[in-house]
Amino acid sequence: GYVAFPIGGGLAMSYWKWKHNTGHHSFPNVAGRDPDTAIWPMALHRDQQPRNLLERVIQRYQGLAFWPLSLLLCFAMRVDGVRFLVSRQGRRQAPRRDRAIDALCLVLHVVAWFVVPLALGASVWAVAAFYVAWTLGTGLLLGAVFAPAHMTQPMYRGYDENFVLQLRTTQNLRTNR
Repeated sequence: GYVAFPIGGGLAMSYWKWKHNTGHHSFPNVAGRDPDTAIWPMALHRDQQPRNLLERVIQRYQGLAFWPLSLLLCFAMRVDGVRFLVSRQGRRQAPRRDRAIDALCLVLHVVAWFVVPLALGASVWAVAAFYVAWTLGTGLLLGAVFAPAHMTQPMYRGYDENFVLQLRTTQNLRTNR
């Protein structure tokens, strides 16, 4: 995980483990518990009541904005991951050793994706353009995985048994031959 996430993708592994494994998969589609049900402006489920006019407009037209906003998803997750590492919440949720490994690996990410190509003679513009294009494409890929697996599932205000909740929020996708 420390190679693929922070070095390869620029995303703090301890943040991903907290957000996705602990937060999302412990409480899938439970409003107020699953952090993925409140990704503004990406996730306003039809069962969620908008608090103001802006949220009503976003909820109504978010389908049109989903793919353009998905382009930015990877950038946002990287920023959230760094904020998690230095936040009080990160200190409570992730051991110091894990946060230190993440920080070192994020530095290695910058070295691998910026310093090495520049040292090998690539132009600053080429390196920056590739990194931005790769990050935008990764955001689209994450959106393509996220949408069919999660967005069609019902929202829950509470639940009785975690096992039953896991089964109810599981999406079985069939692939073609």
